[in-house]
Amino acid sequence: MKRIVTIVLFSFLVCLHAMPGAQGLIDLAPKALVKVMKSDFPGCASEEIPVAQFSDWNPALQGRFYRIVRGVEEAGFIFVGRVKTCRSGGCSIVGGGRDGDSEYMDYFALISLQRKITRVVIYNYQATHGEEVTAKYWLRQFVGVSSKQQLRVGKNIDAISGATISTNSFTENIQLILGVLDSYPK
Repeated sequence: MKRIVTIVLFSFLVCLHAMPGAQGLIDLAPKALVKVMKSDFPGCASEEIPVAQFSDWNPALQGRFYRIVRGVEEAGFIFVGRVKTCRSGGCSIVGGGRDGDSEYMDYFALISLQRKITRVVIYNYQATHGEEVTAKYWLRQFVGVSSKQQLRVGKNIDAISGATISTNSFTENIQLILGVLDSYPK
């Protein structure tokens, strides 16, 4: 009997994971981030910043902010999160609709004390189109960006043919995290 319950439970979990929209949890400590932390911030640790500290918290933002600390002093910030994108022709809202209609990409952004992006890495791309957004040359254009800049794909952010939804969703998300971080006390 115990074995049957285990098999049924395992089958349920496999089916649940295979369902459209079953996207799993965000890996908040990807290997790429651990490697970057060791090289860019040796001897530093990170502490999660509670959501309650953000006056303009936006529930559309999926992920977590962390403070990078060296001893007792802040050395910068990290955002680890997920950008939902629509499947090609699957939903009418840029940035993702219902879970069954969306795909996603997980990324992290390192942000300086001056609230400027210093590095962006997409480490888990789970969409069928637009994977060009994961290229280092494309992500480099976000380095130095702050919330004071209005980001527009095709103007100050390069558009990528065949990756319109991904580029727009990702650019909007970068603008959003910088705006939210600005509400954190300096």
